[in-house]
Amino acid sequence: MATAATLEQAAGQAYANLSTKWASNLLKSRLTQFWQASIGPTADVFPEQNANSRPVANWMTVIAAISSLLPATDVPIEQLSESATAVYKVCWLAFVLNGQGLVTNAQATALLAAYNAAF
Repeated sequence: MATAATLEQAAGQAYANLSTKWASNLLKSRLTQFWQASIGPTADVFPEQNANSRPVANWMTVIAAISSLLPATDVPIEQLSESATAVYKVCWLAFVLNGQGLVTNAQATALLAAYNAAF
């Protein structure tokens, strides 16, 4: 899939992009890569102490939980759908919050870079 230029575009491409990772048995590792780049131990893109970061950080926590439950290979299609829906939601939410000034441009850019790197 093509690289997403915006979070809005990333949201729209989520199912197609995750489907290609699912087909090549990379869904679990790429979901993990995505959430760790945003809220992982070495990432500080959406810090918990910033109230405006919490909605995105909460969805990234959902993605972390989903990825922890996925098998390494042969992920059932229902779990692909659940994963793609969560990625769609976090990208769309960050896009909307950025438009409202609640997510900074730096945070939006970092999330988009994490999305493009993972998917």
